[in-house]
Amino acid sequence: MSGEMLTCREIHRLIVERLDRTLSTEEESYVAQHIATCAGCLVFCEQMAAIRKACEALKEGRVHWDDTK
Repeated sequence: MSGEMLTCREIHRLIVERLDRTLSTEEESYVAQHIATCAGCLVFCEQMAAIRKACEALKEGRVHWDDTK
């Protein structure tokens, strides 16, 4: 990855991987630089963060899933 521009697909992969592991400093830098200029990837990043937060709330019992609707 050193020095190259990453595609949106590669940034999406890193954003998803960040949910399960700590990214390297270089990887975090790529993500930060990319989402600073790409609105679509910024939205994807925000959506993934919201999904993660909702899943953690479900896991901790702070909210309940209603699948009757």
